[in-house]
Amino acid sequence: MRSFLSKLLQRPWPTSIDQMRNLQISYSQFGEDLLLTHLLGYKKANGFYIDVGCFKPIQFSNTFIFYQRGWSGIATDANPAFEPLWKKVRPRDKFINSGVSTEAGKLEYLQFDNYPACNQLRIPGEQSQFHLELPPDRVTLIDTKPLSTILKAMVPANKRIDFMSIDCEGLDEVVLKSNDFALHRPSVLLIEDHARSFSSPVHQFCEQNGYRLHSLCALTKIFVDGAIWDVICCEKQLE
Repeated sequence: MRSFLSKLLQRPWPTSIDQMRNLQISYSQFGEDLLLTHLLGYKKANGFYIDVGCFKPIQFSNTFIFYQRGWSGIATDANPAFEPLWKKVRPRDKFINSGVSTEAGKLEYLQFDNYPACNQLRIPGEQSQFHLELPPDRVTLIDTKPLSTILKAMVPANKRIDFMSIDCEGLDEVVLKSNDFALHRPSVLLIEDHARSFSSPVHQFCEQNGYRLHSLCALTKIFVDGAIWDVICCEKQLE
């Protein structure tokens, strides 16, 4: 409680009407939702998103501010503790408690009690870009399946996906490879890329699948579908 109050008091709360008018609210870790609002517009009230590695329904969320505006979507996370939170806080969303991998099966899930945002799968043959220099508190076996399987069961093939957020602690390329982009193709991709390089596997995969880099927000790269680049990135600038 003391830590929470300390953080609360450190925040620069608005103290005038003018400050309130110009205040911009973000729930994302690095302000990604502000960039997304710029790209997709503020007034749209019925958009649809996919949130892979969604974590908690509010903290570090790239999708919560859109939920507040009337949007809904599919959220997946390997941590079963988050399911009741999502059902309570965001009942319009469909929460899927599953790990994501290129093949269905069971994989080891590393959990860190003090750093739950750093939980990750251990996938044989895959090297995570992210390593927490601490031993996990628990290692359990969990069910995993490809993202294409999850979306095929939950999302109609003709359903427009406004954006997809992927944050899987260094295994984000695995999530990308497990999706069928011919069937479920988001207009905008947000993906954490710890390599940060323009030649990283994540970056190359997105470009090879027709996406163009729009912006870099700390660890998060924001890609736009090249087929609608002009609509999203140029026409929006004129509004």
